[in-house]
Amino acid sequence: MVFIILVGILLYAIYMLVFNRNLPLNSVMTIDENEIDEFNNVNTNAGFKRGSNSFFEGTSLSDAKSLINTSFSSHSNLAGCKAIHDSNPVPDNYNFITQNPKCASKVANQQSK
Repeated sequence: MVFIILVGILLYAIYMLVFNRNLPLNSVMTIDENEIDEFNNVNTNAGFKRGSNSFFEGTSLSDAKSLINTSFSSHSNLAGCKAIHDSNPVPDNYNFITQNPKCASKVANQQSK
């Protein structure tokens, strides 16, 4: 039984090495001027424009991940928060984090390297 599991893991690893088209985070630059220009040209009604900044200049996505103390994932890594369907207006003193403490993460300082 253990042998079958090990063979399965090995086959999965080989499959991912051959068919995984995602580039490693350390080879993707955080600021991609072509991607920024493409987004801005296609999304003219977005209400905002993307742009580069000096904070991430010369960094890879792997560097950025460390700088802002976060992780990237292809799936949601936040706890599911139950949606409340209520037609009442939201009170002025409503605080999402107070009402749903398990649905929010601590905000990291993103201002300095």
